[in-house]
Amino acid sequence: MRIRGFLVILLLGGIIVFLLWSLKSRESTQIQEEIQAFSEAKIKLTRANLSALERAVLNYVLQQGKLPSSLQEISRFAPLGITLEDAWGRRIKYEKLSADNFRLISAGPDGIFGTNDD
Repeated sequence: MRIRGFLVILLLGGIIVFLLWSLKSRESTQIQEEIQAFSEAKIKLTRANLSALERAVLNYVLQQGKLPSSLQEISRFAPLGITLEDAWGRRIKYEKLSADNFRLISAGPDGIFGTNDD
């Protein structure tokens, strides 16, 4: 009788441990999914900001007839709420490629220019 009681307690303990482990692994997966969704939202926000900055630069070109030498020059041609930073709080890189061509770059999630996530 004692052995049976011990086996029942042992079995219940195993079930409880399994349920706790299963719950924890589900929470971990959910947290990972939320982190991924947050990261994707930052990427989308940065892309939207880059598009807005591009439009502001083009508006500057229409008004001034030339590309700005830096992003700071476009402040009065940019809509309210536009920022010169990406979603990670890092400065957007503006490169004047020629007299009529430019490029805007975010360092991306890793914060390093010249990597695949830019």
